[in-house]
Amino acid sequence: MTGPKEIGVWSDLHAPNIKYTYGSLRRGCKYRVIKTFTESGTIHPLGEQWTFLASAFLPHDNGLQWFVTFDGKQEWSINLWLDAPEEAEIERKLDEYIERIV
Repeated sequence: MTGPKEIGVWSDLHAPNIKYTYGSLRRGCKYRVIKTFTESGTIHPLGEQWTFLASAFLPHDNGLQWFVTFDGKQEWSINLWLDAPEEAEIERKLDEYIERIV
């Protein structure tokens, strides 16, 4: 995980690889971790909550970033390297790891 940065530093970039949805993730919606996972050395424990802001695919690194906020003031980047089998599984089975909070 990378950050924190001021909201918008990454999520509001006007670049072709920035998207405001990713799979079941939608900008402005709150999510909860329902299966603990680790990315880039950061553990995301069961029950962790955040609001999804945007995503970016990094084709040169085969990487994926989700930009999220925990507090509505700062954003963080959750970084998944899709060449790493354990991180690629999170991307493939997203709904087994994260659920939307209604």
